[in-house]
Parts: sequence; C-alpha cells; structure tokens
Amino acid sequence: MIKKKFQLKFTEILIITFVWVLLITAPVFFRQGTDFNMNQMINIIKTLIPLFIIFVINRFLLVPKLLFEKKNTAYILSVLGLVAIMSLGIFFIDFDRRQRQKERNMIEEFNRPPRPNRMEAFPPPANSKPPIEERGPMPAFLNLIILSFLLVGFDTGLMTTFRLNKSEQQRAKLEIENAETQLAFLKSQISPHFFMNTLNNIHSLIDIDGEEAKASIIQLSKLMRHLLYESENKTISLKKEIEFIRNYVDLMMLRFSNKVDIKLYIPDELPNKEIAPLLFISYIENAFKHGISYKEASFVKISFYFNDDKLIFETENSNFNLNETGEKGIGISNSKQRLDLLYGNNYNLTVIENKEIYKLHLSIPI
Repeated sequence: MIKKKFQLKFTEILIITFVWVLLITAPVFFRQGTDFNMNQMINIIKTLIPLFIIFVINRFLLVPKLLFEKKNTAYILSVLGLVAIMSLGIFFIDFDRRQRQKERNMIEEFNRPPRPNRMEAFPPPANSKPPIEERGPMPAFLNLIILSFLLVGFDTGLMTTFRLNKSEQQRAKLEIENAETQLAFLKSQISPHFFMNTLNNIHSLIDIDGEEAKASIIQLSKLMRHLLYESENKTISLKKEIEFIRNYVDLMMLRFSNKVDIKLYIPDELPNKEIAPLLFISYIENAFKHGISYKEASFVKISFYFNDDKLIFETENSNFNLNETGEKGIGISNSKQRLDLLYGNNYNLTVIENKEIYKLHLSIPI
C-alpha cells in the first residue's frame, strides 16, 4: 500500500514537472528567428511567475480547502477572483511599460535627423490606402487569462483523478479489513467451543422447556445466517444488524441464565439506513468477555439510540479485566482502525474505565 501511494505521488509530480517544462520551453520552439539567449529565457520565466502563483494557490489552498470540501461555488468564485486580480495587475504593468516605450520611441524619433527623400516631393495618390499595421503579439494579461484557466482546469482534474484513485485504494483496504474482521470473528468469537456450550444449554432446555429450546435454535440459525451471508455485503440494513445483535444477546442470556444482569435497550422504531456490518459486535463481545464473573455479581448493559443524524451505541459492564493484559486493548485498537477507515474524523469513540465499571460510547453518522 505504501509503495502504491509513493508511485501515485511520483506520477503526479512527474506530470506536473512535464507541464511546467513544456510551458517554459514552448516559447523557445515556436519563436520566429534563430537568435536566442539566456536573457530571453529569463524574460519567459518572469512572465510565467503570475501563472505559477495562481497554480500554487489553486493546488495547495483552493482545491483542498474548498473544492474537496464540496464548497463548489466558493471555489469557482475564488478561482475567478484570483485570475482577475493577477490579470489586472499584469494589465496595468504591461500598459505602463507600453506607455514608457512609446515615449522613448517618440523621443528617439524627434532627435533623429531627417532623411533626404526625393519621393516626398510627390504627394501620394488621392485614392491610396494607409499601410496595414502589423498585428502585434497577444496582450500579456489576455495570455495569462487563457493559460490560467487551462492550467487550473488541468491541475484540478489531475488532483481529482488521483484523489479518486486514492479513495479506491482505501476502499480496497477496507474490504480486506472487513474480510479479516469477519474471519477473526468466526474463528475466535463464535468458536466451536462457544457453539458447544450454547448447544449444551439448548439441549438441557429440551426436557425443561421445549418451546424455549426451539426458539433458541432458531435464534442460533439466524445468527449463523447473518454471519455467513448478510455480512458479506459492504453495507447492511440497520434493522438487520440490530436484529443480529438482539439474537446474539439472547444467546448470551441463555448461556449465563440468571447469573448475570443483562439489559439491551433498542428504540421501537429504527430508521431505514445502511451501515457497515459487524460494526458493534466486537465491543459487545468484549463487554461479555471481560464483564462477567461467576463468583461476583455482574452486569452488562447495551444501548442504542439516535441523536439527529447520529447513531449512539453504548456499553456498560462490570469490570473484571483491570489487571489482565492484552486482549481488550488489542480488540479496541483493531475496531478503532476499522472505524478510522470507514468514517475518518466523523465519529467519536470514548472509553471510561475504573476498578468497577467499564463504559464505552460510540457515535457514528448515519
């Protein structure tokens, strides 16, 4: 991934360098005449300085701060304003230079001695036309406007293309992370040992409460169906994900019976939204794994609720893992990496821990 990122950066730099070399050398190749010196090259570079300023401001300020933040109108107005300011500056500088050149030419013409010319004795014919003026080079400010829009358009398109390419790479990495998360979950969280314990509990219920045993088997099959099929998708219905969590918690209630105070709070109405699958299960499993003791009173509380366009997920459990090492920290760290890939800076994860209670608060956009 690092190698690909370096290749993308190198390719972008190479393209930009080629464009600027072309802008500097093009006037040399299209120049009429053969005589060319270093002073003329320096003059060409000087004329490109305003264009370079526009390029730098657009690339490092306007595009990342406005266009990539979806402030399209502000970006367009900023580009137009920037080009207008630079062009007006060049216009007045060029106008002043031309005026001073005209004054010098007039002084030189005034001081030049007259040439004898016998043809002046004969007036020009009455129907003669004035000589056609030679068309001069394109005004500097107009040249700057054209080149500015061409360069800004090209560079903005280039940056957008490479940004989309980078996003595709991040999505590919996220898919790999999701696959690894699912495999790790199937291997360690829903392990054969867990299923054996759950099935043994269901078996013991058959003689006591056959209907409850049947319901537990149905819940277990739904849990497996979700893991094997539904979680393969990039996103899943929030209702299905919550139903999966409900089935998981019901199985935990079956496993621990009345030994643990387990509570699950879910709103009666859920919005029709899509989220990434298996986003909360590692935190819930962590609460059961490290919040339960067979010797002391234990509790696990899981809550979902909504605040504007945010989904709030919270777990609170008794803490029997304070002196243990490794697993909880690694699990939270891996889950946080997945959240970083999915939401960037648009989520909030807070953990509060003391000797008795472990609390986790997660807020994500929906």
